[in-house]
Amino acid sequence: MTKIQSRRHGYVLIDIDKDRKFLDIPKNEKVYLHFNYNAIADADGEMKKYGTSTLLMFSNPSAITASEVRILLAAGLRHQFPAITTQMAGQMMDDEKYFTVLTKIVQALTFAMEGWFEGDAAKDIQSMRVRAVAIDGTEEEEAGKKE
Repeated sequence: MTKIQSRRHGYVLIDIDKDRKFLDIPKNEKVYLHFNYNAIADADGEMKKYGTSTLLMFSNPSAITASEVRILLAAGLRHQFPAITTQMAGQMMDDEKYFTVLTKIVQALTFAMEGWFEGDAAKDIQSMRVRAVAIDGTEEEEAGKKE
């Protein structure tokens, strides 16, 4: 049976740039990370210069660098803010907690990748999201809810 997904499935709420120094929306509007295949491919294109990719990152999450986080943050926000740059994402990170942002990125990436793999690899992706939510300490407010 096919799982029914809401129109917000895969969108992960992130509390970032609270003073709206970089994101051009009112302070009361929500910001979401969202990845699709193109967003991941764009991020991989940038991460290639550092010799990594999203799939390599998942195989060794302890090796994630600040460069990769800002690349992924920009790629994950681009659906809502098309003009965002990696530099802007890095500037936003000056006011954010690294691991809070990283766990949100992992959650959003795993939603995008959930149909890519089968068997144990698919279970590993699901497990990464469960661990990221546990680390984050919050439940998904919008992502994955049925309408």
